[in-house]
Amino acid sequence: MMLSSACHAQKPIPNIDQAFDKFVQDLSQDDLVTSSTMNTYNIGMMKGFEFAIPERKQKMVDTFQKALLSNSRLAYISFTKKAGSLSLETNRVGYGNDNSMTYEFGTHKDRNYNLQYFRDSKDSTMRYVYALVWYQGMDRSVKGSVYKFYSKDPQAYKVSLSYKMNAVQGLDSLVSLGSIKYNRNLARSYDLEMTPPKDAAEFMMQLNTLRAAFKNARDQYPYFGNQVTRRTLQTGIANKIVKLCKGYGKLLNADEKKFCASSLNKMKKDTDDDYLQSLLELTANSLRK
Repeated sequence: MMLSSACHAQKPIPNIDQAFDKFVQDLSQDDLVTSSTMNTYNIGMMKGFEFAIPERKQKMVDTFQKALLSNSRLAYISFTKKAGSLSLETNRVGYGNDNSMTYEFGTHKDRNYNLQYFRDSKDSTMRYVYALVWYQGMDRSVKGSVYKFYSKDPQAYKVSLSYKMNAVQGLDSLVSLGSIKYNRNLARSYDLEMTPPKDAAEFMMQLNTLRAAFKNARDQYPYFGNQVTRRTLQTGIANKIVKLCKGYGKLLNADEKKFCASSLNKMKKDTDDDYLQSLLELTANSLRK
């Protein structure tokens, strides 16, 4: 019995890349892929596939989920979240040129998430991220999406003080919009390419842009020693939020104001600056009046 247990413990761990390719191949062969995205960049790439699987074939998802879990001991970052979890924690994966684009995982309470990060053994500045999202559909089918990212490891390189955030409609969630340029002059000014909103829809889109920029500033400069850059970026973005809400909040109806105010309050956790936290709260309160 002990011999059997020892042999089982030495069973080879499934190769995660092969497991990903096999899962995608099986989905494609059975015509279970509902949409897909595949992009390559100067540095790195991303692949994403949405799927809808009949209940009788759920084993396909279970098999890849087990492959992710069995490889998690080799990962330098793991993120898992079960459907129904009360946790507000999310996980953003940067990719594209200079990691200027991001996908956010963990935003849907009814979905399961499993993300595993692996460093490239041939290039210490690069990393692979494999992600699986799944949930039960109304017809008892298993729906979800699977991703593979190959991009720069933010912990292994310094991001330029000038970065852009491009419009990305993710398979799982919309993460970032717009373009922000940081100019290293005495005024520490920001150039946010926006025009005054004409209606509630344009207001919401601009606030989405600013929210993503505020969060990305935290993600781009999370470590000790980056406080000045992070605080300067977030201060400029917060000023734009105040101007937008104070000047054009009248475009929103009561429900939209309530939603935006709630979103601004949640953004307080994205900064360690007491002043900015108070400013966001004050701006949120102004929308409730």
